Amino acid sequence: MICSNVDWMTWLIPVINWFDFYSLHEPDVGCISKGKAHKRYEFGVKASVATTAKEAFIVGVRSYPGNPYDGHTLGDQLQQVEVLTNQKPEVCYVDRGYKGSGVSSTRVVIAGQKRGVSEKDQRWLKRRNSVEPIIGHLKSDGRMRRCYLKGVLDDALNVLLCAAGQNLRKLLRWLADTPYYWVIFLLSGGRCCQRCGGPNIPAQV
Repeated sequence: MICSNVDWMTWLIPVINWFDFYSLHEPDVGCISKGKAHKRYEFGVKASVATTAKEAFIVGVRSYPGNPYDGHTLGDQLQQVEVLTNQKPEVCYVDRGYKGSGVSSTRVVIAGQKRGVSEKDQRWLKRRNSVEPIIGHLKSDGRMRRCYLKGVLDDALNVLLCAAGQNLRKLLRWLADTPYYWVIFLLSGGRCCQRCGGPNIPAQV
C-alpha cells in the first residue's frame, strides 16, 4: 500500500496529539511554560486578569484554552473590560509578554519600555505589579488553583466566579473597616480622606 504525503500527515496527527494529552478526565488541559526556576511548567488553562490601576479591583477576567500567545489575548480582554464597566480604558499597563498585541484603540504601555514613556507612566508601571498578588489570592483564597468543573465553558465560569468572590471579599473587608474610618474621619474634622484613601476618592482605570 502506497500513501501520499497527505495520507501520512492525516495518520500522524492523532499520534502527535497524543503526546499533548495530559489528563484523562479533562482533555482541554494544556502545558503552560512559566519560565521560572522553581516551577517551569503548569498544567491547566491560561487565564487573563485585568484590574484597576489604583484600587486593584478586578474589572475583567477570561480563560483561554489552547495556550495562546499573551499579546493575542489583549484585545479580547480590553473589550470585556469595556463591556463590564461601560467605560473604554484609555491606557493599559502590561508586562513584556504582551509585545506585538496589535491593539490600537487603547494606548498600551509595556514594562521596560523606554521610548515614549513619561514620568507619570513610569509611576503607574510600578502599580502594574499589584496584579500579581491579586492572582495569588485568586489561586489560594478563591480556589482557582484547581478547577473541579469540566469543559471549556465550565473553566470560563470558574474563573468568573473566582474573580467575583475576590471583589466581594475586598468590599466586605472595606465594610468591616468602615466604622473605624468614620471615627477617624469625625475626630480629624473631615481631613483624612486624601490621607487614608477613603471612599471619597474616585476609582481610576
